Amino acid sequence: MSVEIFLDSSDEPAGNTVLKKVESLLGCCEVTSASIAAKQPSPPWVVFQWGRSPPPGSPRT
Repeated sequence: MSVEIFLDSSDEPAGNTVLKKVESLLGCCEVTSASIAAKQPSPPWVVFQWGRSPPPGSPRT
């Protein structure tokens, strides 16, 4: 799977909001300590959703 995301901060050219958002997204690609300890290395699950809110108890990002 591939995802293309366009982050625009042209309204704040001197800001670093895009950098912070990219760093946050890259953090979702890193293997978690808990998964390493369980000997099943994997990054955290990320759920992309459009429209209605997820059902109660669903993970949120």
